[in-house]
Amino acid sequence: MSNEQLCTAALDGDTEARNALVENNLRFIKRTAYEMWSAQQELNAALGIEINDLVQEGSLGLLDCIAGYRPDTGNKFLTYAAPALRNAMTDCIRAALGLFEQRMVDKKDAPGFQRVYLDDVLSEDERMLRIE
Repeated sequence: MSNEQLCTAALDGDTEARNALVENNLRFIKRTAYEMWSAQQELNAALGIEINDLVQEGSLGLLDCIAGYRPDTGNKFLTYAAPALRNAMTDCIRAALGLFEQRMVDKKDAPGFQRVYLDDVLSEDERMLRIE
């Protein structure tokens, strides 16, 4: 069955069609995940993100597209779903980055991401000049 036929069956509640849709497109999902992970490999490794995390997010993004896909528009399902896959993977990376930054701010002796107040850095004379 084609992706479009599987999507139509999945809309009717066929869970096997949903599973088949993910399995049929798993190679595309893995390739997209590898491209996104390897583009920022050091960052993703520091954040604790693995390729399999991105594959899982991409698979969930694909499943979310089933409800919004309309075969009568003439678009292929994968063409419709590809941006949603990338967005789901990007959201995963952004969420991990936000958590990482928050951990760095919360640590007292973290190697960065600490709040610095201008009053703490400037001398008394420089502060008075800025006020004037």
